[in-house]
Amino acid sequence: MTYAFDVTKFRTMFAEYSDVLKYPDATLQEYWNMAIVYVLNEDEMLLCGIQRETALYLMTAHVTALSDNIASKVSAGIEISSSIGDVSVSMMPPPVKDGWQFWLSQTARGQQLWALLVANIVGGFSVGGIPQAPAFRNSWGGFY
Repeated sequence: MTYAFDVTKFRTMFAEYSDVLKYPDATLQEYWNMAIVYVLNEDEMLLCGIQRETALYLMTAHVTALSDNIASKVSAGIEISSSIGDVSVSMMPPPVKDGWQFWLSQTARGQQLWALLVANIVGGFSVGGIPQAPAFRNSWGGFY
């Protein structure tokens, strides 16, 4: 199953994008198109149904927020120091393990998406054999 973008549902889920003048339907559709490049727009074993749809909408909100941040020149990270004379700001990047986590951690919606992905994909999947193969020992002590 693939998912179509429902702008009304998106605006209901994420009230910060309810302003149709600031976020026209066509613009949000383009962000959806960008989101489906990062999150597959079709059900699979690990994410399907409401989980897949939520991931797609969260990614759309994430790329929308990132675009807003770029337009307003907001830096990613945690502010650790600042000054007023000659304007100086120091940022600490979020504590993450890789570039994907860093990229997702730059917005609240990206953090929600990261949590959803970790919660639903933690086990991975196996191709071929019997479904229990990667996790269980057989009666002789070896793995299936």
